[in-house]
Amino acid sequence: MLQAKIFEKDKTALNGVTITVPQMAEAVTAFNANANCGLVTFDDYPGCQMVNLERIAGSATLHMENGDVIASIKIHETPMGSIAQQLVDSNCRIYIMPVTSGDIVSEGLKLRIRHLVIPANPATPYGVETPLRQMQAWVTGSKHWPMFELKENK
Repeated sequence: MLQAKIFEKDKTALNGVTITVPQMAEAVTAFNANANCGLVTFDDYPGCQMVNLERIAGSATLHMENGDVIASIKIHETPMGSIAQQLVDSNCRIYIMPVTSGDIVSEGLKLRIRHLVIPANPATPYGVETPLRQMQAWVTGSKHWPMFELKENK
């Protein structure tokens, strides 16, 4: 089983708003309860809001651990899943990023984790101002878009 920490307690922000542990826990519960959410795609980040079925590499479940959100990934026997598995088997580092949105509600921010993406183009070094990073910085006012390494958990 591959796992990665996708949100960190006291470090996670969305559009400049820090997400609390209870907000993350609520998003984890909603993600696991929604049959349409648990998909992992091998695609450009952030991809589109709708998951392209040809890009599905696996499925995920989320859980909380010490205030962090951990994704457990099962790679499927799909064309994109086969590519991801070959990378894992070759000891290549692969990363995962959550595709999220935040809704403003009376209690503050409601985090929605839509799906997870294994970025197809992670080789761009941090600090390089790619058009994607420039757009992300403009949208969020932040240049911090972390990728989390998937690791084997036996």
